[in-house]
Amino acid sequence: KTQLLPNGNLSMTNAGANVTVQDSAIFDGGNATSLLTAGRLRLLGDFRSTLGSKFQATQAHITEFAGPGAQTIFMQETTPGNSRFGELRLVRSLAGAQVQMLTNVVAGLLRDTSTAQGDSLFSTGTVLLTVDSLDLRNTIFNRVRLLVLSSSAGMTVDGLRFNNMDPTTTYLTMSRDVGVQATLNNVNFATARTGAGRYFSGTTVGVGGPGVFTFTGPSTTAGTFLAINNDYTRLAAATLPTINWNGVPNP
Repeated sequence: KTQLLPNGNLSMTNAGANVTVQDSAIFDGGNATSLLTAGRLRLLGDFRSTLGSKFQATQAHITEFAGPGAQTIFMQETTPGNSRFGELRLVRSLAGAQVQMLTNVVAGLLRDTSTAQGDSLFSTGTVLLTVDSLDLRNTIFNRVRLLVLSSSAGMTVDGLRFNNMDPTTTYLTMSRDVGVQATLNNVNFATARTGAGRYFSGTTVGVGGPGVFTFTGPSTTAGTFLAINNDYTRLAAATLPTINWNGVPNP
């Protein structure tokens, strides 16, 4: 177990730095600004950080969740400027192995490099994962909403499923700059939305043309992905984004 007490810090600023924690990693120390800028922190147990900038990593710093069983994330401070993972990486070997989000979580990049199929980020409530970009393969979000902040970062998605969602919320929210496309393959909104809930909300950032969101994959369990049914939302200051669903623009 690793526990940083008040005024204690972990410094990782070298790309070759590697730290493995066999049990829980608890960050309750001093301000970590500029201290977690490179290297890899490999966690086999749970992660916990408390209020303030106790864990503030830049994107070149990797935090791996590589435990043999269930792991948890507790990030008490979720203001993006204060507490965040750089790259949050899932490296699991057991099919169905889950990482439970006990709170909202912020990261630069979410990457799933697991050999197991169907890794899951899950919550017993409804929480929000905020990231800049995605590199996902066969990843399940179970009662976890996803917000992608960057409107220009590249991303790779091949297998993304939303299970057991709160049907009154928006499951996936993204934005794209004018003329920039996001392609998400094998996406399944597997919980039928209700009321004000939406499967997806896409926004064009800037003026001059649409952002473009292209989805492939099965239809939702409700059997629709239709604007007329309010299944998704398009937003923009000027030109509304184009949403392609299995080859159909703005269905």
